[in-house]
Amino acid sequence: MDGFFACITKDPFAEVTQQNAISIYAPALQGYSREIALAAAMLPLGNLNAVTSERIASLADQAPKSAYCGIFALDPFVQWKDFLARIKLAGFRGVCNFPTLPEFGPEEEQALAASGFSFEHELEVLARFAEEGMDIAVVCPTQEAFGLARVKFQGREVPLCLSKNVNFNGV
Repeated sequence: MDGFFACITKDPFAEVTQQNAISIYAPALQGYSREIALAAAMLPLGNLNAVTSERIASLADQAPKSAYCGIFALDPFVQWKDFLARIKLAGFRGVCNFPTLPEFGPEEEQALAASGFSFEHELEVLARFAEEGMDIAVVCPTQEAFGLARVKFQGREVPLCLSKNVNFNGV
């Protein structure tokens, strides 16, 4: 599946009414504008995954099966097995790489990739979640990244969404 829209929400129980849309629970990014939210992953403004992990700890199998849990897939400090256990315990449908890297120029992309910050690495993290039985959705910063995700998850029903189709107004 491709061409989806994504609605960012701080309420994991909110229903998405827009057709071809998915709901992504990303509590750490609520309150940021689109421009700041996409850059927040690159700046030491806070530990996005830690905030999400703390918020979902109280859900205990209450989250609707329609919501994806937004994860910052490039987090070098997160303990993925522990985080996955919390996501499963909360009852989320799956995970989505949100926020994803913003679009950069070639020089910046090369420098970030040398440090392990690349869209390809995000896809590898999502693939590991899929191997653990989670549904995944992919937010892609560019059309080229969209193509990479399509190839990576060929044969699987994975919603793909371009960053420009992410709604920060909630659902």
